[in-house]
Amino acid sequence: MSGLTLQIDEAFTVHPPTSSAWWFLGSLRPTAATRFNVQEVSVVGRDVRLEVFHDRIAVWSKPGTEAVQTHEQARELFGLVVGAYSLITGVALDWSLDGWVEARDATFGGTVMGVVADSRGLRSPMGSPRSQRSVDMRRAAKLAVATRHKPGWRLALRDIHAALDTPDDDLFVFAYRVLEDIARAVSGRAGELRASDWGKLHTHLGTSKAEFMKRTEPIRTARQAAAHGDELDPDLDAAREKPEHVLDLTRKIVAEALVLVPEMPFRLTYLRKA
Repeated sequence: MSGLTLQIDEAFTVHPPTSSAWWFLGSLRPTAATRFNVQEVSVVGRDVRLEVFHDRIAVWSKPGTEAVQTHEQARELFGLVVGAYSLITGVALDWSLDGWVEARDATFGGTVMGVVADSRGLRSPMGSPRSQRSVDMRRAAKLAVATRHKPGWRLALRDIHAALDTPDDDLFVFAYRVLEDIARAVSGRAGELRASDWGKLHTHLGTSKAEFMKRTEPIRTARQAAAHGDELDPDLDAAREKPEHVLDLTRKIVAEALVLVPEMPFRLTYLRKA
């Protein structure tokens, strides 16, 4: 329920995959940016489902080999949902994992998340499933599920959220790191990027090295200036005047790269102007 926080025991016992069902519950903030109504997004078939209701986010999992049964798994999923939402909308929500319930030897066909919403100042405390926010959040949840086991894309979503959520010059560092993330996602490189890896990204995007370098110059110069820590750097001053330009450009490049991956549930029309 809204306002209820459970203490998380970092050393809780993980039981065998078939012995327990799990419910993980988290919160989204600020409340004024929530009022979501997203129910039963499939994470693993019908056995693991995600819901985002008002200012709460939850995942429930039947017993099984692919069950979400640790707080690390739940945190990763919640963080990816929020990251995907920041890519789509340009809004970086705060989030937390507040607690869980373990039901041993459980058998059930489904579950429903209930929320006691704080309706003060609101005509209707719950939004419609067809509201733009809910549509955007459902798309974000599906994208989070699709990237869950794809390291490069997963990191890109996290770093986009970090860039949007960072109020200082570090946002430019995160923005550039997003480009590195998608270069690794496209090339399959796990270590330090090589020129050939960037070349694969250029090919993936249907552009040339020269065109890509010109297009990403605002991101690269801002990152270089921020990393050097020179407060008087003219490139850094220029980037500070319009940080939204760097952030919007970063989001657009990631969106263009994602839409070219067949298994990703994403379209360019999903991207909202921040």
